[in-house]
Amino acid sequence: MLALLARIIGKQKKGDFRFGALVDIVAYTAFWLGLVNFSFNSLVVYSITIKPWMTTWLPWFNIFAWFGLLTGIVIITMILEYKIIYPARQTFRNQQEYAHESPIRKDLQKIKDKLGISDEEEEEKQHVTN
Repeated sequence: MLALLARIIGKQKKGDFRFGALVDIVAYTAFWLGLVNFSFNSLVVYSITIKPWMTTWLPWFNIFAWFGLLTGIVIITMILEYKIIYPARQTFRNQQEYAHESPIRKDLQKIKDKLGISDEEEEEKQHVTN
């Protein structure tokens, strides 16, 4: 499937580090702004939608219970991110590093060559430790 997609789309181009830096900064900033936005939106949803409906069915369900529910949802999402999504993303990034000849990969190969370590020896050590 990936091979077919690669043939259709073509090879990736070497990127400009300034554009990559900009995308990184915007993405990391968006996370913090997203937290603020999420908090304000949660207050609006609670006050307009949840509170009028819940007072008739669950009168004890106040703003603290609402934020407790949201906190639980966020914690479950974080656990899923840590256990499933993050490892998959790291696997993809590692594959990309090797596919596009990362400078770190080249430096690591130079170190291996200086130390006289072959890839086969390293694979054997990994199988023994795992």
